[in-house]
Amino acid sequence: TVLLAKADLCTKLVYEFPGLQGHIGRLYATREGLSEEIAWAIEEHYKPVFAGDTLPRSELGLAAALSDKLDNLLGNFSIGNNFTIILWAIYII
Repeated sequence: TVLLAKADLCTKLVYEFPGLQGHIGRLYATREGLSEEIAWAIEEHYKPVFAGDTLPRSELGLAAALSDKLDNLLGNFSIGNNFTIILWAIYII
């Protein structure tokens, strides 16, 4: 799932309409014959986008979302973008 989660970013559709990230990935995954659980996890891995946003409904979607958020956070730390604890808490929430 995680290997396919960002595949929709390569499409011109998501490039033109960034709000469709994840949704288009789910549609492509369904069309390629992947299971519904994997397709929904691809869409849900972007959640939550903002404070108060809905969380992923499935365990697979939650695992993909957590790994994506941690990857972003650790990637930023590795290049020297050290957040204060308040910014870090806001980012995670």
